[in-house]
Amino acid sequence: MQLQALTNSDDADLPISMRLPLDAIDRINVAASAPSRSSDRHVTPGAYLKRRRTAHGLGVHDVAAVLATEPRLAEHVRAEWLEQIEADIVPMSFNTIVALRRAFTFDLDILVQLAAIAMHSPVEPPRLCRICACSEADACLGHRGACSWIEHDLCSACFALRMPPADRPAIAAVSPSASDVVA
Repeated sequence: MQLQALTNSDDADLPISMRLPLDAIDRINVAASAPSRSSDRHVTPGAYLKRRRTAHGLGVHDVAAVLATEPRLAEHVRAEWLEQIEADIVPMSFNTIVALRRAFTFDLDILVQLAAIAMHSPVEPPRLCRICACSEADACLGHRGACSWIEHDLCSACFALRMPPADRPAIAAVSPSASDVVA
């Protein structure tokens, strides 16, 4: 039995160009083809979703509470299922991806790229923040607008959260890309 989140077909606001690659995710068992530990710098599709969910301040139970499933399951079972998706143990269906996107934002292009990498396609890994997994197309929004890159894999919003409050003004004065640290 395959579990999937329910969506209404008229609510699927995705362009057709995104549906075909995402339909391929239905057939992906990422756990069987996940990158080895030696290439851990590549984020898996499930890990990407987990980082984006936590960046939005949502727990797995918060998301499980807003998802309907077929067959209908209790919230704690839906939470366990989401944890398995985030651990790349069970594959995601197109409907599940759409339903998750309604619960929190993430970049569908990034998800497709990560799925392709998991299938060992020669795809360039996307640039993601190592903490929140934001990208150029799905940046964090702070007091001063969208985040920027402090390091190759660290956005200004996550950098600001890691700095002691007393050090933030000095860092912002030295690095214009760290303007969110003072806010």
